[in-house]
Amino acid sequence: MRVSQTLRQLGVRRSDIPELAAKAIIDPCMVTNPRHLEQRDVVALFERAY
Repeated sequence: MRVSQTLRQLGVRRSDIPELAAKAIIDPCMVTNPRHLEQRDVVALFERAY
């Protein structure tokens, strides 16, 4: 599956990214993620998707 829209196109504001990253870090799905991510890593991913 390919994502065809950026976060910006979906209505996310850049100022939302820190909160989104904080919520992503505590998401139970992170336990099964094959890579350990710090919050700064998630912020960087969201920035690239912005």
